[in-house]
Amino acid sequence: PTSNFSRTSSRRRPRSSPPAVACSSSACSVRVPMGSARPIPPWSYGLTCVWCACVLACLASDAPHGRTISASSLVSMAWTRVLGSATLVPSGHGMRAFVLGILFETATVLPFGVASGMLQWPPRRTKPISAVVLALGKVMLAPGIMEELLFRALTIDVQMLGFEDRSQTWWGTVVASLLVFSFPYHVDAFHHLTAPDVFKDWRFLAMAFLLGVACTYVYIESGSLWLAAATHAVPVWSWLLLLGRPGDLKELTKRL
Repeated sequence: PTSNFSRTSSRRRPRSSPPAVACSSSACSVRVPMGSARPIPPWSYGLTCVWCACVLACLASDAPHGRTISASSLVSMAWTRVLGSATLVPSGHGMRAFVLGILFETATVLPFGVASGMLQWPPRRTKPISAVVLALGKVMLAPGIMEELLFRALTIDVQMLGFEDRSQTWWGTVVASLLVFSFPYHVDAFHHLTAPDVFKDWRFLAMAFLLGVACTYVYIESGSLWLAAATHAVPVWSWLLLLGRPGDLKELTKRL
């Protein structure tokens, strides 16, 4: 009987361990499934709060001295700026600024991207012509109009178009919005949902800074949301559909 019991137990022991291993492996597969998105790091949420706070601070910095800043006053200021930039008819000077902005991007972003390996040359069209044309409209909406609303229309007062009206505080908001757009915004929690390796790449951040310089210049000189959005959308559209590396754009071009 003893020998039979020992034989039975020796047979049962190896049977009990594989299910435990199987359970642990299945648990691991549930927690970190193959092909799933990587977890969003906690610090990226902090960067989201940073750029949101910067936009609000830039908006509030232009409030009249001695005036109490409230939520309703911020909403009123934001609406006034957005409405003014959206309804302003671009002048000839503004159109010249737009052309100069596009030329600046062509002379800086394109050669830097190609030399650093972030962009491919010659351009390669990866989608049908109809999809390429339709994608320009989508990119104009986002990121074009959306990001220019956040980092230009809300943070820069277009009514101060003369150099004599531009105080140190005004220039501080311009620089702050440009820097926040170039770095914290592009590595925040939202951008970790698509292609975090692309957005965290120093070459991409450098190109984002150059693009931000061009968009800021066009917006200051023209006061037009639409010209700034076009300055933003054209290079992004070219990157996504003509100049980007295929391995970087799988997630970004799914909806284009």
